[in-house]
Amino acid sequence: MKYKLSFLLILGFVGLLYGVSAPQCPSGKSESLTQFANSLSKTDLDSVRKISIEFQKAAKEQTRECRESLFSIFHKFHSDFVNAKSQAMGALGEWTKEKRAELAQVGIAVSDHEGFATLEEDPNWSKTQFGTLIPEVWVEYLTLKKREMDEKAVKSWDEVVQKIAAWESFLKKHQHFPEKEEVTGFLGAHIQDLLTGTETNSLYHESAEGSGKLKDDAKKTYEKFIQTQKNSKYFTLVKGFYDKLRANGFKWTKNLEVYLNSHGIRTVPGMMGGP
Repeated sequence: MKYKLSFLLILGFVGLLYGVSAPQCPSGKSESLTQFANSLSKTDLDSVRKISIEFQKAAKEQTRECRESLFSIFHKFHSDFVNAKSQAMGALGEWTKEKRAELAQVGIAVSDHEGFATLEEDPNWSKTQFGTLIPEVWVEYLTLKKREMDEKAVKSWDEVVQKIAAWESFLKKHQHFPEKEEVTGFLGAHIQDLLTGTETNSLYHESAEGSGKLKDDAKKTYEKFIQTQKNSKYFTLVKGFYDKLRANGFKWTKNLEVYLNSHGIRTVPGMMGGP
């Protein structure tokens, strides 16, 4: 027995030395929840209720790492469920108050998109439903995602920069986060807005000559970004764009379009200060 204990202690030390970690959950727990999720219908609302109960039972009194693994399984099922339901969406008027309330009970919100209903995850639902069983990384993610849903319209360019900084900070802390692709999508959308504007918020004054001048609030935001976001993934892109703008007298010209397109940023005719 003494030799067996010594062997286990040595094995544990070697594991720490070489970065080998113990399984996140007790044997079979994650696999069991995954199998249960795979057995459920992606269209029956009761499926969400069932996996919610299973997650709570599985996550109770488990470590943070285990709860992160288990909640990732639940969240993937919930996201797939929302996507599957979205495929069958119709006109906004078809979704009655009763249907919306039923969806809300399983963490799904109905929103208007160009006259049609779209389904989205309600980030607050999981936090309310599961409380302290949700790991901190997921609470942080759901809080940031809720802000995205509540603030879809651009109110100020400084706000866009704040969102970029928040998501970049999140990714630096949680490099292997399961929903990294969605976070990257949010970042891509925000840098697109910051450099090209939106349909309702132009970066440039309108000009009959087609070379509108950059608005003061946008100019100040670019300058603030360059001063405060030196560690941003987008620092070089934004600074390069600003430098070209300054060289052009802060007016939109073709060479700016070429610059943005070369970095994967698409430009939309009519949004850059022209007629």
